[in-house]
Amino acid sequence: MFVHIGKNIMVSNKDIIMILDYNKIKKSPQSQNFLLSMTNQKLINSDHFQEKNIKTIIITTEKTYYSPIAAATLAKRIWTNK
Repeated sequence: MFVHIGKNIMVSNKDIIMILDYNKIKKSPQSQNFLLSMTNQKLINSDHFQEKNIKTIIITTEKTYYSPIAAATLAKRIWTNK
């Protein structure tokens, strides 16, 4: 199944490794370093969002996405599609 993560982007739920709350990541230096290392790989759709609109970071097997949709909402979409 595929999950809509915002801005007309669909991601296979099998490829999702992590869903992170952006506001919590911003508060932790260790999390910021981790995110920086992940976004150096492949960051998708970062230019579509202003920082105030980013609610979630989705890390997949191949790419990292920013999403305007809350982490809890995305998690519900994944679990209801299984």
